[in-house]
Amino acid sequence: MSHQEFIERTGLTPTIEEYQTIEAIYMAAGEMDKDEFCKDFKKCGSSRLVAELFGRTRTLKGQYEERCNEIEDLHEQKNEMVDFLIERAQAFSDKELLEKASEMVGQKEVIRRRIVKGHTLWSHETEWMLSNLFQ
Repeated sequence: MSHQEFIERTGLTPTIEEYQTIEAIYMAAGEMDKDEFCKDFKKCGSSRLVAELFGRTRTLKGQYEERCNEIEDLHEQKNEMVDFLIERAQAFSDKELLEKASEMVGQKEVIRRRIVKGHTLWSHETEWMLSNLFQ
């Protein structure tokens, strides 16, 4: 909804800055119809309570997005660690390192990554595949 549409629907004439907040509230309202939103906004849109709740919602949304970014970074770090463990296990023929990688992402994923990297599978991996993939 444009600034002009809001004015026409409500008879209110907010400044551009005020309308930016109104527009943000409208967008946060989700699937709400323009006319329904304008009708409700005329009733209580300029309420301090609505402004406080919207401000809190905006803050929480920002915090949520930050946590999502942190989680994405942690997933990336975990994947890098798994790849490191797989490479070290291959270089030193260390089954324990592969077991640690498997604890992080599962045996199937470790085997998949080793195949993609062109590593020859070890006997315990082949046995796992026969037991779990071809039943």
